[in-house]
Amino acid sequence: MKNHTKKVGRPIEKKNRVKIGLSVDGETNELLTKLALNSGKTKSKVFEEAIRVLESREAIIQSRIETIERLGDEAFLDFDEYVKNRKASKLDMEVQNVS
Repeated sequence: MKNHTKKVGRPIEKKNRVKIGLSVDGETNELLTKLALNSGKTKSKVFEEAIRVLESREAIIQSRIETIERLGDEAFLDFDEYVKNRKASKLDMEVQNVS
């Protein structure tokens, strides 16, 4: 028969969770605490969400790098052309709204 009592000093194992060792400086800990309190989330949850945001940003950056590598100079925006097209689009919208 297994002993199902909790052992003192042993971490509680949670399904689909991994305990990692992490150390942050005092300022980062204060910021993490503040974010947790303001959001009503645990520090772990704030940390997990921050990782997802960084992952998403990194994916965007990598996609842009791949586009630049694939297209070369054609990947860069011609700012003057962009401004001209934007002004033309704005005028078109104004004309459509008047009609």
